[in-house]
Amino acid sequence: MGDLARGRTVRSLAWLLTLYPGVKQYFVAPEQLQIGSDILDLLRKAGMEFEVSADFERSCRKPTPST
Repeated sequence: MGDLARGRTVRSLAWLLTLYPGVKQYFVAPEQLQIGSDILDLLRKAGMEFEVSADFERSCRKPTPST
């Protein structure tokens, strides 16, 4: 959450998390501050699951269990 477009930390951490199986990343920021497509492309190539959103409240909700 925050300035994902220019933050060095979030870009490095996003890549580092590809080394851990079973991790899903959530990038929550307004469109103008959203994570760059270059990082998303790297995550796709690494097979990393992620979600991009501008809706903070929606991203914080717990998923309902499927039946």
